[in-house]
Amino acid sequence: MSRDGLKYFQPQMFSPRYGLQIFTFSMTPGKKAEDDSCCSLQWETYTIQVKQGNVEWIVVKRFSDFLTLHSILQEKYSTIQPFPLFPPKTLFPELFCSQKFMTNRLNMLNIYLENILLSMSSKNLLQGQNPLLEWLELKL
Repeated sequence: MSRDGLKYFQPQMFSPRYGLQIFTFSMTPGKKAEDDSCCSLQWETYTIQVKQGNVEWIVVKRFSDFLTLHSILQEKYSTIQPFPLFPPKTLFPELFCSQKFMTNRLNMLNIYLENILLSMSSKNLLQGQNPLLEWLELKL
């Protein structure tokens, strides 16, 4: 493992041949609820596929997990400036039913996660007891 910790590469730049010190991720919406009348269950989770070298796994997270991670990272890494914008919570549950809203939120979470990883990677912060590494279940 590199003495500088892990490095994040965007999916289009990633190759398993780089070894275990390089990782990437891709995110998709979780499964929709069987019952479309109960829209509060649709896309309740986000499926994150993490690749580290030639190993890959799935991590499933809810929006609240992202929000908790964001708070922890802001507190621990306040020196990252500017800190990536976090998608807003919705105050109107009926918006949660909209596919447009959910697709937009997925895109914003993806951009948020990618920006924070790029920033931390460039500053060699992806090492040791990093809450983001634990959140993605990455192995050092």
